[in-house]
Amino acid sequence: MGQKKAPKSGKAKKAAIKANRSAKQAKKQAGRQSPVAAVPPTAAQPPAE
Repeated sequence: MGQKKAPKSGKAKKAAIKANRSAKQAKKQAGRQSPVAAVPPTAAQPPAE
């Protein structure tokens, strides 16, 4: 969105991959349960630093 692109340090890259993976898993689990339990994708993302 209106975020600046952070320099691709190894730490940031790993954190992004981890967040992406956990978001995918959360989506999968939410889909298995009821659609009401689904979390909006923005809530699954950590605040950009």
